This record gives sequence, structure tokens and C-alpha cells, in this order.
Amino acid sequence: MSEKPRQSLDQKSDKPWKVSVVPHPLLTALGASEKDGEKGIVLELVEHETRSIPIENESALSDLQSVSQALSSALVADLLRLDIRKDATGATKLVIKTSSNVGFVSINAADGTRCLVRVVPKVGTARMLELGALAGMLPRWSLGGAYVAESLEESLLEWTIAAYEETLRRFLALGGLRNTHQRLTADLKNRVKGRLLVGPWLRNVAKGRPHVVPCQFPSLELDNPLNRVLRWANHVGIFAAHTLKNGNVLAERLRVLDTQFHAVKLQRPDLSASTRNRLAGNQRHYADALKLAEMVISSVHVGSKSGDIRSIAITLDMNKVYELAFFNALRSIKPDASRHEEWIITLSTPKDCPPDRRLIRSTRMIPDVWVPGDETRYPVVIDTKWKRLLYGSSEADDLVSITDTRTVRLRPEDMYQATAYGLEVIHRARANRKPVLGCVTALVYPALQSVPDLSRTIEVSESQVIVTLLAWNLEAPVIAEVGSIWNRLQLSAALPVTA
Repeated sequence: MSEKPRQSLDQKSDKPWKVSVVPHPLLTALGASEKDGEKGIVLELVEHETRSIPIENESALSDLQSVSQALSSALVADLLRLDIRKDATGATKLVIKTSSNVGFVSINAADGTRCLVRVVPKVGTARMLELGALAGMLPRWSLGGAYVAESLEESLLEWTIAAYEETLRRFLALGGLRNTHQRLTADLKNRVKGRLLVGPWLRNVAKGRPHVVPCQFPSLELDNPLNRVLRWANHVGIFAAHTLKNGNVLAERLRVLDTQFHAVKLQRPDLSASTRNRLAGNQRHYADALKLAEMVISSVHVGSKSGDIRSIAITLDMNKVYELAFFNALRSIKPDASRHEEWIITLSTPKDCPPDRRLIRSTRMIPDVWVPGDETRYPVVIDTKWKRLLYGSSEADDLVSITDTRTVRLRPEDMYQATAYGLEVIHRARANRKPVLGCVTALVYPALQSVPDLSRTIEVSESQVIVTLLAWNLEAPVIAEVGSIWNRLQLSAALPVTA
């Protein structure tokens, strides 16, 4: 790779990666179009959405390969799934389906246009960014620190790059770049350093150059894998910032920081062998910068030519965002809460079974959140659900609404799960000779407005399981709303007052 970063960062390639973005009839039928203000075709969907179109003849089937190629990056990023199905009448349909993954994939074309696949979340962009940061899946970054654009892709991309720029600036101010011991191979003249490479030296002797001595030796170098990761992230960050409407200032700030990497080669790093877990004591300040650098590099895919951005892709799994954001918010209120505690469930043959036929098998229960009980309340198990709480009147009714609670039925599989958690808590407490009088199992679902809590009490011998369904209003401030949910759970879990 070139060691002249200024030229490499500024020049534009005349031959970028070629991808056809001409709207295909099947893509158009699925909803792809050329939107105002967008240069190229845009296919926009919502998470957990399904679209289908009929395939009426064999020629349409032969065109599926071109559609798959146009959407290949979105398929790889797991934003979309394509399938061919037959309905009850035997008609063939092309089905495109989204999951809980949201984000975007943008592929640049040879003529400067692009193919953009966008899967938007159920909640607003600003709240999604806040939840992603709270979950630890996006950089910690205040909403006032980054421009939250109307488009999902601008917001996610600027959020990521701006957070990296701030982290890199802080890294350089606190500890800066460090030398590390690297094993170098070099041709020395009339001297030996480290280990003599006998084979290459004998070849030089045969060529009449005995004074050229190939050696391998350790050396303290600023040009090392850690610094190359940071510089490459800076490099692609500048490229990507130029694609943003408000990115020129951000690109210039990154370019200023890049001047401190003049002794580091600009080359694509290998992220498969992560170095963050093997940092020496004097390199601990690298941790945050490397984490953000890896996020930038994995989001922006550049080609081998200068200025050639093949694609930009950032995706988030809203299931994980929702679960982790809730847990981290709860931990700020209830520090003894734990996540994904494993409960081993053991099954065995009867005790009177012959020894040669005895079997033991086990499985696991892994609740999202476990809060032990104390002298004032029952233990609490919480499971978060980023899916529809109730069967709505249409496919669009994914979130809890107060009208749905009056007219439609609950999901029985969620009730099975909650009841099993509560029974297991009571069983484990009795097995440990520390019986409890009850347990609260809470199922927490997303909502866009306040919804009343629902509950059911199941009597189990001298104990009880209280199954509670609560809505997390995502329109309300996150920490305050999670605090309100915990206060309501504490009331449900309060031990009965004895006379």
C-alpha cells in the first residue's frame, strides 16, 4: 500500500466497483423506487415486515438471479431474506422478509448512483440510537454530539464515525501511539543482526553479492498491528464522512488526526485476529479506540483503488438492543441484577431402573434478567420480548397498544415460558433448603404509549407464581421508564404483611 496518505485519502478513482442499480421489474414490484433526494434506487422496509409478489412465468424465475445479486450485500448482512413459495392455490410467489435486524446497506455503482436497502426500526431514529448506545452496541455518544439526520443511514454512519473521532482524539491526548517489538526481516550490508537467514544469503553469494546479508531481528517499531488498525479506520472514516451531508468538517478533523500516523503504513488490517484482548500494560488505553476502529472498518468496505467505497453497511439486531438496553438501565437502578444466569435442568430415569439402563440428560434455562429476593419481596425473573405482545388486527400491529389489550388474545408460548421460570425458582429454592413464598415472572414488551399491566397468580402448594405482563413505553425517557417498571414489579413482589 502507498505510504503517502494525503494522496491516497484525497484522490478519487475513475473506476469504482461496478454494480448495476437499474431498477429491475421484480425489485420495482417489491417496492424499490427512485426517491426524491436519493441518487439511485431505494428499497425501504420496516423490521418484521413481509412482502410478496406473484411470479407468473418462467422468464420471471430466470430473473431471480439478478435480483439476488442486486440485494446480495443486504442478504449477507442479514437484513433481508428471499424465498420462493407456493400459496394454497399453487401460485408461485417471491417473498422478501425482514427480521429484527435494522440498518442499511448502500452499494455504489459505476455511474455514481447507488442501490440502497434500508430497514427502519419500529421506534424513531433518535430513540433507536439512544437504545443502541445504552445497550453497548453503538458508541457512547450524546444526541447533542452528533447530527441526527432524517435518514437512518446518515444517522448511524455519522454516529459511528463521530464517536470514533472523539475516542481517537482522547486516545492520542492520554497515551498516544506506542512502539511495540516487531520481528523484522531486512537485507543488511556487511553485518549480521539477530538471526542470519542462511538460504537467502547463499543465494546472494551465488549471485556475487555476499555483502548483502538477509537477517531477521526484533525491533521497537511504531509501525505495528495496533497502530495500523487505527490508521486504516481513520482512512475509511474520511472516505465515509465525505458521503454525509454534514461530513466535510468531520472528515477534516480525521485528516488532522491522521498526520500523527505518518510513521505507520496504510494497509488493510486483519481483524480476524483481534488484538484487543492481548494488550500489554502500557497499551490499555488502546482498548476503546480499537473497539471503535473495528466498528468503523467492519461498516465501511473500500476497494483496492483510491476513493473506491464498495459499500457501507451498518446493522443492529433490535432483539439484542432491546434486551441489553433494558438490562443496563435496570443495573443502574438495581446493581445486583444479573443477566443470562444459567439454570441447569436435569432429567433422569427412575431410581428403580436397572443400572445398565440409567440415563441422565440435562438442558438449560437462561432468563434474560434475574433479581434475587430479599426480606421484603419475592425474587423476580424478567424476560424481554421484542415482538408483538398480542395478535393484532393486522400484520402492522407489531407493538402493544391499549386497544389491542381489549380485543385479542395473548401468546400462549410466552405464558408457558413465564410459568416455567417461576416454578423452577420455587423448586430450586426448596432443593437448596431455602424455600420462598413466591416468585414474580415478568414479560416486558415494547410499546409506543402507556399500557396497563396485566397479571395472573398461580398457587403452588404454599407458594405462588405471579406472572406479570408489562409494556415498556419507548416514547418515554429510557432510564425513567425502566425505573417505573421496576417500581411496579417491586409492588407485585412485595411479601404479604403478617398480622
